[in-house]
Amino acid sequence: MSCPNTLDCPQLYDPLADGRLPVRGDKPDATLLADLDLPDHEGVVLVPPSLLQEVREVLTLDELGEFVAKYHTGDLFRLETLPFYNAASDEDDFRRYLRGDPAPSAQAKRPWLDRIRADAAAGRAWRRVHAITHPLSDYVRYECEWGYVPNTAAGEQVRITELTSALAQVGDFFVLDGEHVVRSRYDSDCRFARAEVIHPDSAASLVALAELLWNQATEFAVWWEAHPSYHRDTQTV
Repeated sequence: MSCPNTLDCPQLYDPLADGRLPVRGDKPDATLLADLDLPDHEGVVLVPPSLLQEVREVLTLDELGEFVAKYHTGDLFRLETLPFYNAASDEDDFRRYLRGDPAPSAQAKRPWLDRIRADAAAGRAWRRVHAITHPLSDYVRYECEWGYVPNTAAGEQVRITELTSALAQVGDFFVLDGEHVVRSRYDSDCRFARAEVIHPDSAASLVALAELLWNQATEFAVWWEAHPSYHRDTQTV
């Protein structure tokens, strides 16, 4: 956020296979290196404190679910920016969608839809903005037709916006009760890698972005009705 061109800033990169985090920063001068007296196999870069303050805690997928359950007492906002999510829970349904099979039965989706209904009745909002590109990927069409259509009928609030390069750089994140911010990180195969709980001092800009996106995005039902070419019954399967 403190780097105007977003290109040559200090950064934390995705972890290596062994979990270590590559860090990019300015080179230290020789005097500092001499004072630190490092072993030969180690090096140093200089980064602003805010870079390391941004991530307060790293969560697994199960821990993310627990975090959401704990802090979602009134409102949950989610931004989705990817054209595909490689989730084990979707594999069978997605294949069936591509084959042209009938939609999942109401019984199969009932536990999740019941949760949405119960939360809506209790005043716990579920809000989602999906930033999309045209033409839609097969997966996003599947999300719309077999996910968003029944979910919105049950009480989830979904809106659609166009994906920009700036949004793609921001990536996916959650805001819980307008306060707790969690980034979702995915690997090169679009599988969930980890969630990062953002330090409160760094969260305000994402909270503000969430509300800006929500106010500018189009309600899903309106957007879906305006794009019948993406409905499965108009596709060749």
